[in-house]
Amino acid sequence: MSAPALLEELARLRVELWVEDGTRLRYRAPVGALTPEYLARLKQHKAEIIAALAAHASEPERIPRLPDAPSYALSQAQWRLWVLTQLENAAAAYRIPLHFELLGPVRREVVERVFMTLVARHEALRTSFTLVDGEPRQVVHPRLELAIGFADLSAAADPVGEARARGRAQTVRPFDLTRDPLLRVELLRLAPERHVVLFTLHHIIADGTSVGVLVREFSELYAAFAAGRENPLPPLRIHYRDYAAWQNTQLRAGGLEPQRRYWHDRLGGELPVLDLPTDRPRPAAPTFRGGELPFTLTRTQLDALRALAQRHQASLFMVLTALVKVLLHRHTGQNDIIVGSPIAGRTDPELEPQVGFYVNTLALRDRVEPGQTFAELLRAVRQTTLEAFDHSLYPFDFLVNELPLKRDLSRSPILDVMVVLQNQDERARPMNGVTLRSFLEPSDTAKLDLTFLFKAFDDRLQGAIEYNCDLYGADRIERMAAQFAVLADAVLADPGTAVGRLELLSGAERRQVVAEFQGAAGEWASGRTLVSWFEAQVAQTPDAIAVSGEGAALSYGELNARANRLAWRLRRAGVGPEARVGMYFERTVDLVVGIVAILKAGGAYVPFDPVYPAERIGFMLRDAAPRVLLTQQKHEAFCRGLVADGTELVCADDRSLVGERTDNLRVDVRPEQAAYVIYTSGSTGQPKGCVVEHRQVVRLFEATQAWYRFGREDVWTLFHSYAFDFSVWELWGALLYGGRLVVVPFETSRSPEAFLELLRQEKVTVLNQTPSAFRGLMAADESARPAPLSLRYVIFGGEALEPASLAPWWERHGDEQPQLVNMYGITETTVHVTYRPLRRADGENGSVIGRPIPDLRLYVLDAFQQPVPIGVVGEIYVGGAGVARGYLNRPELTAERFVPDRLGGRPGATLYRSGDLARWRADGELEYLGRADHQVKIRGFRIELGEIEAALASHPAVRSALVLLREERGDKSLAAYVVWRGEPVAPAVLRAHVGERVPEYMVPADIVGLAAFPLTPNGKVDRRALPAPDAAARVTAKAFVVPKTPAEIAVAAIWAEVLGVARVGAEDNFFELGGHSLKATQVVARLRASYGDVVTIADVFRCPTVASLAARVAAAPRTAPAPIAPATAEELEMLNE
Repeated sequence: MSAPALLEELARLRVELWVEDGTRLRYRAPVGALTPEYLARLKQHKAEIIAALAAHASEPERIPRLPDAPSYALSQAQWRLWVLTQLENAAAAYRIPLHFELLGPVRREVVERVFMTLVARHEALRTSFTLVDGEPRQVVHPRLELAIGFADLSAAADPVGEARARGRAQTVRPFDLTRDPLLRVELLRLAPERHVVLFTLHHIIADGTSVGVLVREFSELYAAFAAGRENPLPPLRIHYRDYAAWQNTQLRAGGLEPQRRYWHDRLGGELPVLDLPTDRPRPAAPTFRGGELPFTLTRTQLDALRALAQRHQASLFMVLTALVKVLLHRHTGQNDIIVGSPIAGRTDPELEPQVGFYVNTLALRDRVEPGQTFAELLRAVRQTTLEAFDHSLYPFDFLVNELPLKRDLSRSPILDVMVVLQNQDERARPMNGVTLRSFLEPSDTAKLDLTFLFKAFDDRLQGAIEYNCDLYGADRIERMAAQFAVLADAVLADPGTAVGRLELLSGAERRQVVAEFQGAAGEWASGRTLVSWFEAQVAQTPDAIAVSGEGAALSYGELNARANRLAWRLRRAGVGPEARVGMYFERTVDLVVGIVAILKAGGAYVPFDPVYPAERIGFMLRDAAPRVLLTQQKHEAFCRGLVADGTELVCADDRSLVGERTDNLRVDVRPEQAAYVIYTSGSTGQPKGCVVEHRQVVRLFEATQAWYRFGREDVWTLFHSYAFDFSVWELWGALLYGGRLVVVPFETSRSPEAFLELLRQEKVTVLNQTPSAFRGLMAADESARPAPLSLRYVIFGGEALEPASLAPWWERHGDEQPQLVNMYGITETTVHVTYRPLRRADGENGSVIGRPIPDLRLYVLDAFQQPVPIGVVGEIYVGGAGVARGYLNRPELTAERFVPDRLGGRPGATLYRSGDLARWRADGELEYLGRADHQVKIRGFRIELGEIEAALASHPAVRSALVLLREERGDKSLAAYVVWRGEPVAPAVLRAHVGERVPEYMVPADIVGLAAFPLTPNGKVDRRALPAPDAAARVTAKAFVVPKTPAEIAVAAIWAEVLGVARVGAEDNFFELGGHSLKATQVVARLRASYGDVVTIADVFRCPTVASLAARVAAAPRTAPAPIAPATAEELEMLNE
């Protein structure tokens, strides 16, 4: 660390240095600030530091004093806060409460004299702000009559509670920057020797270091005045106005150009957007509502962290920053992490005793790789921090305006997380018999998403996480604080551990996600097979109807007899245990007969849907190499062209089967034998066959029966393709419990109106649907005549469900009868994995899929297959009795996807790695987030398409919505597909509706209206069949529209002048052309010069296009100059400390 960097860091730690007798270096520091490492560095750089201090002493005019003037320029930091004062929601976030107790015989007149002295001493406390030619300027008043309130609360029932309530009220009361004072003081008497001072300042005139200055000077002044002495404080040669002018001169003269180049290089390229999981969707604009969660690390931990820092020639701040970056990396999976840190910005010793807004923000950017050790990361963080200190004079606000940032009103620019470390001195301040101590409460505002606040005391490290309440709940932040402590212990135990393997979960949280959230565990090892269970049911209800369809119906006895005939025929064809039998069937009763017959013969069926392309069927036939291909006579000729040598063709409706035996076969079908092989899409483009055994299907029904109580009175539909594993649930749900199965013809399954009529006529009680298919059914139900349904359950599976889409159904049918159930499932874990009954209130949630079926175990794991914290996104792994055998003929893929269970399974147990993303909610339920390989990112932001779909569906004209990422010639955009409820609305209207609910980057570029969504044979939305948006008809921001009205022409000309661009169109966006808050003030000034006080800076943010701002100008009445109008947070970029 260089001598200048050391001086800067020591200044941040509030260490004062001076030279005595020309050679002796002296210091004054808070307790614990000067660690042995810093003392060693002071010795190392002693000569340079003495020379620097001496040089400074010989140049007392380095920051020149300004002559008195009516007003003065703002500093760059003040510019930012001046803009932010127009944010109604941000106002409270930029007020500084400084409340403290005075214990002892307090003299009121001395307190008042102290405050009047402080106001007279510090010009910043006598400053207000005004607009001069449209530009904000600071006005320093020669004197200020500060009204100091007083109240005696000693007779109140709860004096402390009343004092705290008054403190909160004082803090939230807004300031008018155009009027002084920008501070408030009230003295409260709680008891004869207990008083409270409520002291609040606006951030534009003070910062965190100023708070320390004011507390220290209050103590010194009170002690002196109470003892009858005069003011002991030396006068200040310069003030904040002088610093602001000096800073602006440095920037204009190019004195900070090397620092500017450093930051542009460091923050060049596409900046990462921290994708930290949230509890609630990010609002389109922040409200700055915040909370604060305190936590503590012990003296032992603090000492160990300091020792770790010393071993790596780092500081405690660097260690804490590295820990925060690991925590963020583990929560997001991102490698490029930026956190901010405030720096005092008081590079001149003359600024140290000043009150003013000097603080600057450093953006600390590092790569965090899961394979690097913490020690390696710490070295990188150390280097980054030291370089940032060496370039700390360049204003963060300039970077916000200069860098090509993607505008996002929903979050702050460049960074979302801050790390702050303060060294605290808890020693009481003696003030002639009076003691001062803090009376502050936890913060209820938040400037950023998260701020990690650390205070190092002698005996502990006091931490706190300030958080945005719009995004996070207190329970998540409480877990995060506990994880930080666990992470710190893991690092201290072995800093050579890879970042991705450091322990993160506390024992309690690990027990929750590994054990408690699994639900009620159970095992069902009945030893039954599908055949034995079905034949037992035949014996109980031989005459009950088992299956019907298109005019045909079979009783259980008849179905059993027909299946036996076919099974005997298959046995003669060589079908036995583990033999695979292909099936090529239309949806008829014969299909059910064929499945039962194959299982009775001991074989496993391999379904080929006739709607599949011949090429796909050909691949599956070659891969499965079935001993027999079972079909219907109408398809015999086609199938003969498919089968290879060695595969026998059998027709299930061959009349010769009438002569076969009808008694049950005596084949020894075992639970561990294969029951079917269903092919699913593969990432390589070739489907893969998943082998599922009898025992895995049997236990599915045994484990779920306590919820559903399926029985003989139930009527089911075989709605789905038998090549889709949802059909396994439909078919055996009916046949194992004596119910009736209605085979739905393909044409009926594609007509929601016809299918709705079938449900009524057949009095179906158990309906299984993909959400896509059910959307069509809901639409048919809405337009049909009111007629009763017999449904007990509607069970969703096959694809993600957005509960908000069910609102129309609940409006018509309520949420109790039928009961809607969401069941997440995977073919490789036997149809269903989780169970979640739905209620109307779930329409406000994401895709909640509940908890695992009792004999399954479900984990959400990271890339190292370690459990992730509650609320953090990870990959779903499923273990337990439902895990399939694996993939046919794919041992490498099986080994990749079916991995050893190291989290509590039996020896040899496996977990299936799903490739699906989810997160645990705090209530122990799982929220599904989509496929890991289908993550959508736009302009660096990861996007939840379901959130956009919910926003679209909330419009009354939209029945259902689907959003896709489209990419054309490298340009990514969002396309929305909507099914209208009635009359369509203009895309612009729908975009505006969505824009009120989600950030700007999530608003679809294209909106396409459809009569219905196209579906695949499995009942899912066929995304490939969705039409491409009409690019030729699309109106984009790139299309130049000539300004036409006088106001448009004037606004465009002003923008061109201010922004330095050749031409400006009517639909051009001010901010996309390079505008920012400072430029906006110039636009307003020029418009006011021409039109009067018709617009404010807020209007530029409300109306960012020429046409919209011109319309505002034209519609506004010509009135007297207006005060600064507040704007909503949606309208301005959040610029943060």
